[in-house]
Amino acid sequence: MLSRDHVIHRSAGEDEEADRSRRRGRARRDALPLAGVWWKFALLAAGVVTVAAFLLLNRAAVVEPRLHLVFVSIPRPGLLAVLLVTSFASAAGALLARSAFHAMSRAADPPRTPIAPPPRQVRTPEPALTGSASGS
Repeated sequence: MLSRDHVIHRSAGEDEEADRSRRRGRARRDALPLAGVWWKFALLAAGVVTVAAFLLLNRAAVVEPRLHLVFVSIPRPGLLAVLLVTSFASAAGALLARSAFHAMSRAADPPRTPIAPPPRQVRTPEPALTGSASGS
C-alpha cells in the first residue's frame, strides 16, 4: 500500500517522450485544419441518411384501425402525417410552457430598479382671513 507522501517520478526520458508525442499531435492537428469540419459533415450525413431511410421505409405505414382525437376520429391515417402533426403540437406546447415559466419567474422576481417615490406636493399657504372674529 502506498503512503500519502509516496510520489511516483518519471524519468527524464519519459518526460521528453511525452513532450514529443504532444508536439506531434499538435502538428498533426495544425496540418489538417478542416478535420473538425469533416467530423461535423460525417455526423450530419449520418443523421440525414437515417431520417431519409425512416421516411422511405414508413411512407406507406398507417395507424390501424382508426385514430381517435378529442373532437374527431380519422380512419387509417398515415403514420408520417400523424408524427408530423404530433411534432408540431409538441413544439408549440414546449414554446407555450417556456413562455409561461418565463412569465412566472419574472412575476416572482422583485423589480431590479427601485421605484421612485411619488413627487412631493408643495403646500400653498392658506389666505389670511380678513375681518373680525366677532362676526359683526
